[in-house]
Amino acid sequence: MKKISSLLLLITVFSQIGLSQTNDFKSFIVTANASGVLATPNMGTFAFNANGFPFYNGWDQPQLGQQSTNTSLWGIATGMTSPTMDPSYAYFKDRVTRVGANWPKIIPYDFEIRFTTAGSKGKMAFSSGTIVQIPFELGNTGTYWNTKRSNR
Repeated sequence: MKKISSLLLLITVFSQIGLSQTNDFKSFIVTANASGVLATPNMGTFAFNANGFPFYNGWDQPQLGQQSTNTSLWGIATGMTSPTMDPSYAYFKDRVTRVGANWPKIIPYDFEIRFTTAGSKGKMAFSSGTIVQIPFELGNTGTYWNTKRSNR
């Protein structure tokens, strides 16, 4: 396993609640940083200004201690590349899920974004299509009930 150079973000997803399926992300939480596993997971997005992102532990934004090397805070959000885009959670979900088409690939799994020294490759899908180096890996950690499974 590659050493965590910065942090580990766990994205949990609603899969099935009772008999109805809910297409939504449950939480965006930081579970580790360069110093190791956090005693208390931290918020991994910004939910202030009524933008609709889910709160975590009653918080609407990351708390101090999210990073071990400095006091900066960060969070997952929608890329804003034009004036027609908005910072809402609804827009984030539409963009990430390609207006719902990707929900079958997302549910019922949980995902992690692991920042590593080696990083990975990503595609500039919304612009040039170029393959570029990125500082993280995206992993499918499986479901809550199947935590031993991991697809990267």
